[in-house]
Amino acid sequence: MSHNKILLILFLALTSLGYEKVCVLFNIAALQSSIAASQSLDNDDGLKLATKLFQQSAGILNYLKSAAPAAISQEPTPDLNPETLTVLSNLMIAQAQETFIVKAIRGLFGIFFCLFFSFFFNLAKLQIA
Repeated sequence: MSHNKILLILFLALTSLGYEKVCVLFNIAALQSSIAASQSLDNDDGLKLATKLFQQSAGILNYLKSAAPAAISQEPTPDLNPETLTVLSNLMIAQAQETFIVKAIRGLFGIFFCLFFSFFFNLAKLQIA
């Protein structure tokens, strides 16, 4: 490889370093949402981790709304468009809220289940006596 080709490749890499940073952050957000979606929602640990990862993904995507236009000198690709990033960020927040609601409902169901059987157990004791 000639000396000029090496300089050209180095120049291109340095001038698009901001774009590469944005792309890496976008991929991290996508990976976090994928890992969150693969968590088991059958236990509290899976629900907590999924909620946390969805929230982190939303935070990264929200950050990219302002960072992407500053890092890219030309028109952004559709996936890095601020409107697209807003929709994706809101989607991750909705996913996090869903996992939180699942945990809350499961906790309330357990409480109501215990109260329900406690009530009928006490009622049965009164009828027997």
